[in-house]
Amino acid sequence: MNIYKKLLVFGLVTLSFFGCDDKLDEYYYDSSKVTKATVDNFLTGLLKEGNNMTFPSYNYIVSFTNPSVSVYTQSRGYSFSTGIYSPGGSQNMWWGNYFNVVRQYRELESLYSKLTDKEKEDKKIFMIAAKIYMHYQTERTVSMFGDIPWSEAGMLKSNNGDLEASKPKYDDDKEIYKQILKELKEAAVELNDIEVPAFVANSFKDKDFINNGDIDIWKRFCNSLRVKLLTRVSGADGFDVKGELAEIFSNPATYPVIESNEHNVFVKADGPNMFTRGLRSGYQTWNLDLASYVFTKHMVDNKDPRLEVMLDPTKDGKYVGLDPDLPSDKQQELISDGKIARLDSATFMHNELCHGLILTASEVLLCKAEAATKGFISADANEAFTEAIEQSTKLFHEINARSTHRTPLTLDEAAMDKYTKDMSLADATNKLEAIMWQKYLHLAVLRTEEAWAEIRRTGYPEFSFKTDNNNTIKTPPTRLSYPESEKSWNGAHYALVKKDDTPFTKLFWAK
Repeated sequence: MNIYKKLLVFGLVTLSFFGCDDKLDEYYYDSSKVTKATVDNFLTGLLKEGNNMTFPSYNYIVSFTNPSVSVYTQSRGYSFSTGIYSPGGSQNMWWGNYFNVVRQYRELESLYSKLTDKEKEDKKIFMIAAKIYMHYQTERTVSMFGDIPWSEAGMLKSNNGDLEASKPKYDDDKEIYKQILKELKEAAVELNDIEVPAFVANSFKDKDFINNGDIDIWKRFCNSLRVKLLTRVSGADGFDVKGELAEIFSNPATYPVIESNEHNVFVKADGPNMFTRGLRSGYQTWNLDLASYVFTKHMVDNKDPRLEVMLDPTKDGKYVGLDPDLPSDKQQELISDGKIARLDSATFMHNELCHGLILTASEVLLCKAEAATKGFISADANEAFTEAIEQSTKLFHEINARSTHRTPLTLDEAAMDKYTKDMSLADATNKLEAIMWQKYLHLAVLRTEEAWAEIRRTGYPEFSFKTDNNNTIKTPPTRLSYPESEKSWNGAHYALVKKDDTPFTKLFWAK
């Protein structure tokens, strides 16, 4: 169904979003049985819709990451064939899920606008949290498409069902970034001053299944998202990147960020199959768990302490990734003979308690290291870099320990210490490349689309790709094209962006 038609259906059936996940109902009371739409309940709906873009589920793995971005980032082993760089419908999956998030946000906005001034003040925390989360999902979508319908999207109900009047214009991607950064800074200030009544705090804790109503974590999420976006646009004109980053990192009491794994923002799978249905089949059905050649080689060559919780070795006990440059018959022989490593079965494949990561300490610390290296802030780049590696290593060991598949592996602290010394940023000839390799290793499996964005932004890590001379998309694209349904349904507005709707149009922040 076209996304705008979905919005019409939603306008008539505003509570339908709660009935899809029995486990969600079980863990968050009887939300499917509510008889009145409330701001509180719609925050849960907003976060739930975003899970389809966050959790490592069957659809996320098979329908989004593996037809496209896992190849573009070489985060999995794959066999070269004609059409390998075509997105394979990935854009449809992401586009539809994003506008499901938009519709929830617009309904929440509408409900909030109808509250009394006293109620608005009491429940302001719901609106601030919703806005932060909405901006998080919007930035992710912009990073894949460029210009998108945004400021006018999801307005069907507000327009009394007038479909033509509700077809949204496309907003310029650079202007979207500017507005998001402006509103996130405003949210950061509001969170510092907010006073939440006890009865609202209890409801917020109940409905917020990401941060469990912890306002300190929402502050850190907000400011860390600012750091992430400022880093993303750091090579573009029109942003005060240096000034904004300096303000954030020099005022930790006012602008706290995610500094350790205890501050990480993620969706917790608090019960088997709560959100991660199909994780194993998603990876294994089409050999999507084959180890990446570059990913594996970097870990092996540098004795990475994350290796044994990221990959299962071959039947010979070796860690070998699938080289995409090998002839396909040789690749198949190696796969059939069990001579290619695979994603770790405990950490990923059989782990129904695997987190849905949103924003983590390692990412923020690597942004800090990059900012210090570039002279944007006064900080010890190597210290931030080392701490980022340690937080990443501990995180993946913690995810491994959540699995019931086998006995959890114990982190070798001595090996981690040696690795961080060997990988010292102070000794790196190309510091940006060193930082981006660590960001890639951290993001490649569970946040593949984020790894793709950072590769396009910096050009690191550098990968080689075969040319697909039998297809119009001969090499990995630099963006996803708009879905065909969007082109036909929102044709008048699409016509204004059509010239830039090519696989190789670079986003304004891309290298």
